[in-house]
Amino acid sequence: MSAPTLGEILAASGKSLAVLATNSPGTTRFFHHKAEDFGHIRLSGHFRENCTPEEVLEEVCVQIGPLPPEPPEVVCVKFCKIGRS
Repeated sequence: MSAPTLGEILAASGKSLAVLATNSPGTTRFFHHKAEDFGHIRLSGHFRENCTPEEVLEEVCVQIGPLPPEPPEVVCVKFCKIGRS
């Protein structure tokens, strides 16, 4: 990225950013793509591989239960009319 992200700005000031998201794993990572580098918290509501740090995820699972299963993949189909009406 050409400009510092919110997570980078906060880390430079000795602060942190926690991201809690339940959408796609890519979007969750996009919200704070350097969470691992700074030791910040990033939790995905469905995707364990996008959660960091591991010990925070484990504590959350102890307190409120395991992550729900990954949602089913949704296939989007765009219908269009080609040609003139």
